[in-house]
Amino acid sequence: MGVLQEREPIQGAPVNFSRLARAIIAHRVRTAVGLVLAFVLLFSGVHRVVVDFSATAFFAGEGEKREALDTYRDYWGSDDKIAIILVDGGDTTLLTDKRIGILKELTAALRATDAAERLSSPTDVPRFQVQFGSPIPVGLLVDLPAQVAAQQAWREKILQNDFLVPSMLSEDGRLATIVVQLKGNVDDVVQVRGMVAELRREIATYQGQDGLSIRASGVPAVRADIGDMILQEQFMFVSISVVLMASLMFFLFRCFYGVLIPLISAITPCLLVFGIMGWMGEPIGLLNQAYFTLIPVIAIADAIHMVSRFREEFQRRVDAGEAESESLRDEAIGAALRHIGVACFLTTLTTVVGFCSLMTAEMPVLRTFGLYAGVGIALAYVSVLFFIPLALSLTAPKITTEKPRRSRVDEALKWIGRLTTRKPWWCLAGTAVLIVLSIWQGSKVVVNNHLTGVLPEDSLTHIANKRVDEKMGGVISVRFDLFGAEGALVEESLLKDMLALEEKLERMGAVREVFSPASFVAYGATILGGPYGIPSAQNIRRVFALKDTDAASSSIISEKRDRAQMIVQVRDVGANAFEDLVNEIEPLVDEALSKHPVRVVTTGTPYVAYAGINRITSDLRTSLLFAFAAVTLLVTTLFRSLRVGLLFLPANALPLVFGYGFMGWMGWFLEPTTGVVFTVALGIAVDDSIHLMARFREELAKGVSLDEAIEESVLRCGRAVTITSIVLACGFFVDVFSSFP
Repeated sequence: MGVLQEREPIQGAPVNFSRLARAIIAHRVRTAVGLVLAFVLLFSGVHRVVVDFSATAFFAGEGEKREALDTYRDYWGSDDKIAIILVDGGDTTLLTDKRIGILKELTAALRATDAAERLSSPTDVPRFQVQFGSPIPVGLLVDLPAQVAAQQAWREKILQNDFLVPSMLSEDGRLATIVVQLKGNVDDVVQVRGMVAELRREIATYQGQDGLSIRASGVPAVRADIGDMILQEQFMFVSISVVLMASLMFFLFRCFYGVLIPLISAITPCLLVFGIMGWMGEPIGLLNQAYFTLIPVIAIADAIHMVSRFREEFQRRVDAGEAESESLRDEAIGAALRHIGVACFLTTLTTVVGFCSLMTAEMPVLRTFGLYAGVGIALAYVSVLFFIPLALSLTAPKITTEKPRRSRVDEALKWIGRLTTRKPWWCLAGTAVLIVLSIWQGSKVVVNNHLTGVLPEDSLTHIANKRVDEKMGGVISVRFDLFGAEGALVEESLLKDMLALEEKLERMGAVREVFSPASFVAYGATILGGPYGIPSAQNIRRVFALKDTDAASSSIISEKRDRAQMIVQVRDVGANAFEDLVNEIEPLVDEALSKHPVRVVTTGTPYVAYAGINRITSDLRTSLLFAFAAVTLLVTTLFRSLRVGLLFLPANALPLVFGYGFMGWMGWFLEPTTGVVFTVALGIAVDDSIHLMARFREELAKGVSLDEAIEESVLRCGRAVTITSIVLACGFFVDVFSSFP
């Protein structure tokens, strides 16, 4: 085994990296055993990792809104466990004997599944016949007249039923919904997928009968589809990305070790992070599942720089006339680690600081995301220090002694280096123009998202949700939790004001339907033979005593009549419009109920989710600015130069500002997923800048001129930067074919 020697030491470079390389090579077996044991110990925690793609895990935070939602759920149950089965009759009505019969059979089949805890269907809605002085429930849809002439009048009467339309029947009678309250834990994606799959199996039996189209919709269906897509696409696209990146690296390095070593070095930290998450009890969620792509993408850059520098050092010695040998190989490893170790330390430190800046965010999901991402990047640096030198020491590189021809990449880099030294003001002017244009377009970017808009527009669930939003009772809702003294929430005057409020809210464009104790009592009044409205106090008590209405009343008001809820079903208009809508509704609620001894709390999963998701996006944007400031300060301190620190600002800001401007130009919303992209982009940009700056200082230490140092740095380091950029761009480009918009 060769002995590492110091050659052409760089001024200010720590000798410890060469010593580390010597120690690793001298004790390869011990190093390999230690790395394997450490990997097994950390990765073994992966069996404890759980998957949680629930909205609550994503937007969970502290504060009054979260506490109010928890209080609501503890009493009323989760409000996002409602699966909606949409039955579409096409161009003709559903109110025919045959189709009503199919609806009944489908309702019975769904009710018999293990997934359904409670179910509401148009075929369950009763009308009441008075027998012996008491109202007896009879199915509303059982008495379709035999005479064709009378059927149209019967249908028109059914479609005027406020209790049925639009919650269960569309205004034209062509759509119906069967509402299924799921039995299991909807925050567990595995359970949700199983329950929705069970419902869909039952649906498939009736699909197409008499021309009916039947689809599952609602938040659980969206969540199940997301779970399926993430699990399927992460496996598929990560695999494709790895193959594509491996092919590109083989084309660029023309050797197998130039492919395997960077890939293993990049993938291993990601696996270790999930193992650590398992030991710490941190679930895989909607945000941190991005680690599958994020950590390898950032980690592979330093690995490519290390392998590239090793090949350069080996080639340099071969060109100087030294014979290929283990000694020469080991010297090249030591020189590469000596030169790259400092730069990789700086890239790791700045990237970790950037991710850890997320720990200043308000939302816990961002704090844990930043923490474990930082851990992953730190582990990637450990891989550069220990695994790559060890792996390279097992290779037998063969590099030609012939003068290599300059590639087109080299020619382009050489031209760029000369352009920057000979026409610097032109370069700065062009950069300034790009920044101004990007800021102008970036000012148009809006923070917004849709809870049900994460699926592709052509997906069956998305189409069904859109139909429910447009024609039926809407997919999401705002909940108002009402508190009062015992019996206070059935006072006649309160119910009258509440019913008037319902009518006012239902005239708002985005509101599809309102349901409260007032509408329940008003419908009950029609059962007793009166008009739709709030009856006397005595008849209010009679309404709650009606047979077969216990389930409906208990879902809207407590037995002691001291707690109730008002459900405002709305279209999923997006976070910003939803917030505006709530801000418009809340004053109306306060105005109607403030004169009564009732405390009203606005809540519901969409209400808290939209506020939380927008806050996540805003936190990402704020944390990104903090990361810029922290990285600039850190670089200034490490390089001991304010000028260097200030140079980092435009170099690393331009790609992000340009990307932000491109979003504005395309009219895209800023949401958590795109916010994460900017965090990744900052990590990559900073890494490239540090490697280039470190090489520039190395070239200057050789005593060459400033222009020569710049041109040589761009040529030598630019090659590795170009390789990493091409590899990463292609790796990300695969996601263009994803089902996720």
